[in-house]
Amino acid sequence: MKKSVFLLSILFSITSIAQEKTKKQKAEESLKRMQQRMEAFNKERSKQDSIFNANLKAREQDSTYRSDLQIFQDTFNKKQAQDSVPKGRSKQTDKDTFSKNFKI
Repeated sequence: MKKSVFLLSILFSITSIAQEKTKKQKAEESLKRMQQRMEAFNKERSKQDSIFNANLKAREQDSTYRSDLQIFQDTFNKKQAQDSVPKGRSKQTDKDTFSKNFKI
């Protein structure tokens, strides 16, 4: 009886150790897969960045793009200048607005 209990405890210990190794192997495999996915993602992102940068440089060399950009910047600067100048309101406008709102 004692011998069978002893053998069962040894068998249980071996099984536990095997399960721990299996868990460890699964964790290592999962980690490897995650690292491979991250490497693939970074590789694809680097490729996309290279394509984007090449397209951007080509666009910057294009005279149509540069002229459109200059028009946009000129329009933006003109609008900024107009917005920075305070608009004078006439007293008559203020009186008309007051009269309209309060119906005097």
